[in-house]
Amino acid sequence: MKRIALLLAATAAICVTPALAQTSVVAAPKLVPSRDGVEVQVGSTVTRITAMTDGLVRVRVAKNGVFPEDASWAVPAAIRRQKIAVTAAPDGFATASVRVRVGEGGAITFETLDGKIISADAAPVATDGKAFAIAKTLPISEHFYGLGDKTQGLDRRGHGFVDWNTDAFGFSSADDPIYKSIPFFIGSGGAGGSYGILLDNTYRTWFDFGHRDAETLSFGGPDGPIDYYFLAGPSMAEVTRRYADLTGHAPLAPKWALGYQQSRYSYGSADEVRQIAARLRSDRVPTDVIWLDIGYQDRNRPFTTDAKTFPDLPKLATEMKADGIKLVAITDLHIAAVEQGYAPYKSGMKADAFI
Repeated sequence: MKRIALLLAATAAICVTPALAQTSVVAAPKLVPSRDGVEVQVGSTVTRITAMTDGLVRVRVAKNGVFPEDASWAVPAAIRRQKIAVTAAPDGFATASVRVRVGEGGAITFETLDGKIISADAAPVATDGKAFAIAKTLPISEHFYGLGDKTQGLDRRGHGFVDWNTDAFGFSSADDPIYKSIPFFIGSGGAGGSYGILLDNTYRTWFDFGHRDAETLSFGGPDGPIDYYFLAGPSMAEVTRRYADLTGHAPLAPKWALGYQQSRYSYGSADEVRQIAARLRSDRVPTDVIWLDIGYQDRNRPFTTDAKTFPDLPKLATEMKADGIKLVAITDLHIAAVEQGYAPYKSGMKADAFI
């Protein structure tokens, strides 16, 4: 219980919410096996553990026994419907590459077939109203990578992070959150090999890789579905492959995108772009792309161009193309709230398109 208390204190510190409630008496889980996994009932909480492939397991938790809509912005519906037959066991099930055990209070352990622990819950899922926290044991040899564009070092161990997209212009090495949120990480170095976890929740989620408690990996959110995917390795390369299979493979980049790309914030005129291109060619720097940041826009308004500094953007793009250079212009993800002379705002208001 001491470790649980530490976890809940950490959750409160990270999420700025009251400590998540954990019952003092843990009910014995009732396991209901199915062809593709197992359903676990502990009091009014139901956990559905489903094998989608031999090395991919989905975990969904319904706090009141009713699961939310099976929806996702990250995993396509056809992928979410994937299921395989499992070998049932008194405490869970096994696939051809991973064993799932359910223990006291519904805590889940993922193991290799020869009994090495890949990842294990340190406690059952903790909840407080709409908020939730998931805690897993943290071996001393384990290190973590992922979450996309984040500050701090490449190894996330010892740090805590928040996922909430923010226009973080001028961010420092200590700032968090910043621009994007990718709630996926890889654990590596444990006895059972590498593994990955994707938390499929779009709320202001958080991840703690032993920052508050050196012996606990934890993650959670203030609301939304308790829904995560466990990707077994054993290698980091295999985890990455499974993640691509789960969320979708990136399209093959065009050949020109593999070359040198020149970008900065921000070129102030078409003439400056021409000068940059001429200098790169004269210095024999093999350049395939020049990027335009918001400086080409009319007063930083998306879907416009500055008539004085960039009077003919199509002509500039044609000139660059003739010199073997692609011109890429930023599209900022906002619409300026300007009533007069700005068609994107006017048309959007007329169509009631904004949220």
